[in-house]
Amino acid sequence: MEIKVKKGALAKERGEVLVLSHYEGEPPTDEVASVDKAIGGKIREEIASEEFTGKFLQTMVLRTDGKIASPRLLLLGLGKRSEITLDRIRQGMGKAATQVREMGLVQLSTQLH
Repeated sequence: MEIKVKKGALAKERGEVLVLSHYEGEPPTDEVASVDKAIGGKIREEIASEEFTGKFLQTMVLRTDGKIASPRLLLLGLGKRSEITLDRIRQGMGKAATQVREMGLVQLSTQLH
């Protein structure tokens, strides 16, 4: 496994899928909001419709329609912020990596927590 750490805008990160995490019951973080704006508000739409709530280990895949460098987003629920632990972040990223692999992809990008 190869891991690279970079600093930069998530919307400009090229890769097969961009994994963005979300806390249940909260508005998107600044990083997620900037990507959401770039893709025309799709993330906020899914949160508002309650299709994606951010419950622990909930996921949803969205297409970005070429509006950002990555063709797909994988939204990952981390549950309630008050319940977050390093282990829950690890479990969430494990779930994301497994789903990316099941999609037939080999590379993902995400923000650091």
